[in-house]
Amino acid sequence: MPGMRLETSLKSSACRVEDAPTGRHLEARVAEVGEDLVLAVGGGERPLVGSVVLAQPVPSRSPGKAWSASCSVLTIPPHKEESLARGIATKLAEALGRVTVV
Repeated sequence: MPGMRLETSLKSSACRVEDAPTGRHLEARVAEVGEDLVLAVGGGERPLVGSVVLAQPVPSRSPGKAWSASCSVLTIPPHKEESLARGIATKLAEALGRVTVV
């Protein structure tokens, strides 16, 4: 659009893990968006979005644990990635005390 200026100030990192015998791989890219984290995980023959999980840290009621997480989930049927995405988002939000999207 005329008059618009695009600036990026996101800190991001990426990693790739490959199983040499099978050639299967998994990639992850993480971006810090202010105080929050956005993590994209992919692999396989055809990358796609099968699920999105937003985990918000909330003070824990468990002794010795600072944070628990409340999750909101969007899944595109028939994809099965929700449990993987929920686990990653929950663990990151609880460990870091930051809103996390996977």
